[in-house]
Amino acid sequence: MNEPLKPKQIELIQLLIAGKSQTEAAQILDIGYATIQRWMALPHVKQAYEELSNSLSLQVNERINQLSNKALAALEDSLQCKSSLVKFQASTYVLERVAPVDKQQQTQEDENLDPNLIPYMTIEERETVINILKRAEERRIETEQKITPIRRQA
Repeated sequence: MNEPLKPKQIELIQLLIAGKSQTEAAQILDIGYATIQRWMALPHVKQAYEELSNSLSLQVNERINQLSNKALAALEDSLQCKSSLVKFQASTYVLERVAPVDKQQQTQEDENLDPNLIPYMTIEERETVINILKRAEERRIETEQKITPIRRQA
C-alpha cells in the first residue's frame, strides 16, 4: 500500500518537475540535500515523481502534435496563397525540411566556414562558398602535384 506524500515531498516533486536541481530544491524547501536524496529513494516518492513526469510528458507531446497539425495547415494555406513570394518561401521552408542536407557532410563542410557567419547565410550562399573553397583546394592539390616532381629534380 502506498504511503501518502508529505506536503514538502509534494513540493519537492513539483520543484524537480519544474526543472530545479535537487540542490536548488533543498535550498528552497529549507531542508538538507541528504533528506532530498533519502526521499527520492523512497518507492512512493519515486513513483509519484515518475507518474507526474510521465503525465506531463504525454501532455506536452499531445500539445506539440496539436500545434504541429495547426502549423502544417497554415503552411498548406501558404502554399495556396496568391502571392508568389509567400508560395516560394513556404515551398522553400518545406523542401529544406523534407530533404535536408546530410548533417555529417554539412558539419564537415561548415568547418571551413566562419561559424559567426553561418546563421546569416542562405543555403545557396553557403553552398556557393563551400564550392569555391573546394575548387581552391583542388587547385592547390593540382599545383602541389605539378611542383613536387620539379622540386625532386632540383
